[in-house]
Amino acid sequence: MKILGLERDDKACNYYRVFSPLNKIHQLGLAECQLIEYGGDIASEESFRKVLESDVVLIPRPQSVEWLDFVNAVRRAGKVVVCDYDDDPFDVNPYNPYYRFSGIKEFEVVWPDGYREWLWKDGMKGPNGEVFFDIEANIHRRDMCRATFGKADLVTCTTPQLQEVFGKINPNTVVLPNFINLELYPSGKMMPNEKVRVGWQGGVSHFEDLEMLLPIITKTSEKHDIDFVYFGDYRLGKMFEKIRGYRHDMWVPIDVYPYKLKLMNFDIGLAPLCDNHFNRCKSAIKYFEYSAVGVPTIASNIPPYSDVITNMVDGVLCTTEEDWKEALTMLIENPDLRKKLADRAYENVRENYSIDKNVHRYVEAYQKALEKEKVVV
Repeated sequence: MKILGLERDDKACNYYRVFSPLNKIHQLGLAECQLIEYGGDIASEESFRKVLESDVVLIPRPQSVEWLDFVNAVRRAGKVVVCDYDDDPFDVNPYNPYYRFSGIKEFEVVWPDGYREWLWKDGMKGPNGEVFFDIEANIHRRDMCRATFGKADLVTCTTPQLQEVFGKINPNTVVLPNFINLELYPSGKMMPNEKVRVGWQGGVSHFEDLEMLLPIITKTSEKHDIDFVYFGDYRLGKMFEKIRGYRHDMWVPIDVYPYKLKLMNFDIGLAPLCDNHFNRCKSAIKYFEYSAVGVPTIASNIPPYSDVITNMVDGVLCTTEEDWKEALTMLIENPDLRKKLADRAYENVRENYSIDKNVHRYVEAYQKALEKEKVVV
């Protein structure tokens, strides 16, 4: 079997859904894999030559006329089309910046001082005068997403919650979770920190999650002399600037991310999620990454984390603000417990969520689609 993957961008989503599984499949000799790399023209002769050389074409997050045309062309060439998504594009929170490309309602926010401001208003313009939020265009983008996924021979997604969403569009939808390549994460111990270092890492879609975390970290830093490290986009990090011991590190390219995370030398990793549908569709990748570098995780007690963490065995799950403060105090004051949780977390991830032990699930799903069978994994 020959598999062609399309890289939509150079970010973590592409890494976990396209590059990492196909690279591992090729490395293990389970199938031949090649890529149309990010920035490549899908309409070029070179791209379609790669399509004709392949049996299965993996297309992540297609949602435009151009992608629908491409899928139709691939199908006319007799190739199997696999469409993949790792979020719910039909239910993006207005506080998520990607609402710009998927929102179909205007949204007004009322600030604590009573000031009202349009966060999203149809036709609003950016600093260069371009239309920044276009509801009609977003409705069209959603329609193209549904049409494209409906044409696929197989739809893959990361969670059962997403399977319900895309299963209504295409009944041949299966869950292929995100898995982590532990080989890429440096092993060994770092020098102990002078103070316990509590850390969070992530992208700009986590505004509400960080807003939930803010009072917890504020009160914890008043009680304990800790360092709090925010590893991500500076725009969201600004809310933590008044916290004692605050440090900010900018995001780095995905190919050096495992080394950077190790060098962050967290003693405790945080994974807060507000309880909503969009977050319940996420994968537990933060937990996998923290565990890969030997860091114990405190996470919200909702899927995806409650699906992979056994509370007080290989991580800590929290529901209320008080739970979070108690969990942080417990781990700050107990280095032996931190090590025990981190060691068990690593074993949990190595045994159950490493790409080496699970990538065969991708191959089996693609093979069944190639054989025109209904895929069940």
